[in-house]
Amino acid sequence: MNDDLAALARTRDQTLPYFGADPAMQARRYAPGKWTLRQFLLHTVDCEGVLLDRLRRVLAEEQPLLLAFDENRWNDRLFSDQRDLRAAEALFVATRAAVIELATLCPPELHGRTGTHSVKGTRTFAGLVRFIHQHNAHHVEQIAAIAAGRPWTPRADDPLNAAYAVAPPTPTPQPPPPVP
Repeated sequence: MNDDLAALARTRDQTLPYFGADPAMQARRYAPGKWTLRQFLLHTVDCEGVLLDRLRRVLAEEQPLLLAFDENRWNDRLFSDQRDLRAAEALFVATRAAVIELATLCPPELHGRTGTHSVKGTRTFAGLVRFIHQHNAHHVEQIAAIAAGRPWTPRADDPLNAAYAVAPPTPTPQPPPPVP
């Protein structure tokens, strides 16, 4: 867990400078059709909150259900072009501090506690902690590519390659509108 704690601090520190990027850089993408730097930052913040909730559930509940979420819908529907990046930065810092605190306080005998992800199956506390910094590192690479004005391609050894190969959940059909 010590390596994971160090990685949580390192990826936090790698992410923070980008919250101060100028608006022109925030609007850039590493390739057409990909998210902007701003959208990647907000996605990272949103995920941090979801993942902290999952950690808490795994420790506090017996075999909790860990719900998937549609990151593209969150990006599209949660006002990513209007959200305050300073508020998002503060939320990221506070949430990461809570993740680090929980991971630090959790004794080794609880690292194997599990919950069931609604799409990806069984997840352990330790695996979730590892995923948090791996996910952050994955997006920091994309953000850094945007900042440098270069395209991004995933590294062959990126641990999230397998995680992103899982198909997203099928959207829930919406009921038809009422007939007037």
